[in-house]
Amino acid sequence: MTKSTIHPIDSPPLRTARPTPPDRRSRGPLVGLAVVVLAVIPYSTMKIAWLAGSTVGVTDAASADDMHSPAMLIGNGITLGLEVVAVCLAAALTRPIGLRLPAWLVFVIAGGATGLLAPIAAGVPTGLVAQLLTESDVHTAGMDHMSPWVFFVAYGGFCVLAVGFAVLLGEYCLTRWGDLLAAPPSPSRLTTVIGAIGLLPFAVAMLWWGLVGSGAFGPEAMTAISQRTFLVFSGLFPLLAFLAPRFGPLIRRPRLAWLAVWVGCATAVMQPVTSVLLDLGGAPSALFVAIAAATVPGAFAYGVILLRTRVRAVARAWPPSRRSRPRCGASVRASVSRWGRPTRGATCSSFRVRERRTS
Repeated sequence: MTKSTIHPIDSPPLRTARPTPPDRRSRGPLVGLAVVVLAVIPYSTMKIAWLAGSTVGVTDAASADDMHSPAMLIGNGITLGLEVVAVCLAAALTRPIGLRLPAWLVFVIAGGATGLLAPIAAGVPTGLVAQLLTESDVHTAGMDHMSPWVFFVAYGGFCVLAVGFAVLLGEYCLTRWGDLLAAPPSPSRLTTVIGAIGLLPFAVAMLWWGLVGSGAFGPEAMTAISQRTFLVFSGLFPLLAFLAPRFGPLIRRPRLAWLAVWVGCATAVMQPVTSVLLDLGGAPSALFVAIAAATVPGAFAYGVILLRTRVRAVARAWPPSRRSRPRCGASVRASVSRWGRPTRGATCSSFRVRERRTS
């Protein structure tokens, strides 16, 4: 008689968990989708009004005329389109079809959203509280031509949107790529050098400009405490991405280590681009542009190499025969409940099957 013993990669045998009833649907994705939809409604409504010719929220006459300029119309159209993409992605992540989306598409959209929203969600509320306590005011530079409620509608919506996506992407990644998160990232020496070039200069610069001030070389018109707190978190996340594979407590918690790498690399890829393109002063310094030019490809390469290294490690644990490797998503499809949602524990996990013969 042949008996199969299943062992997960890089981890001791797991205890058998009590199976979730097939008719019980996880509410986490539905809650996340509802949060995403509620977050984009106020911001999208304001953008639609501006595209329709309204100047609601604009207090300066000259700025009201600029709202109808081609640049503003294109910018408002792009941001409104990004909101639509966010809702479409959120909806896909709650359905079984989302598990069959190309991995690169999920990584591009989710990485872009993470890089844009994570520093806002962490920095803006913290900075506003600190600014209110120290200055009894929440005024921010560059918003003089807007009513105060516009700032709260825009950035408040971004913070809520970040929470919704955190819920959705967390469960999605554990469901689809739980096996990749079973061990911490393990960079080689070359990968460490790439990460140092791509992450550390930007991290140090943003931390310095956030704590001391941007001066003549940093982002212009970022003088308020809330804005400088945003710069601090924009530098802190890439620094954590570089240190996570080497920090003992995070190594013992692989999921937290991968979370730090994901958020830090996404921030380092997206924030230099947006900071240069949306510099409120309109003329970013040569030093800032040089740091951004080194950070974007370096951070992207660092994250991709760490992920590819882990994927190869998982693949090597399988027998060489392709037939013995279950296709990604097979276990997910096999455990999809009749309500259309994967049951808890339905991951595309990699296992080694060891055959042993017993009498």
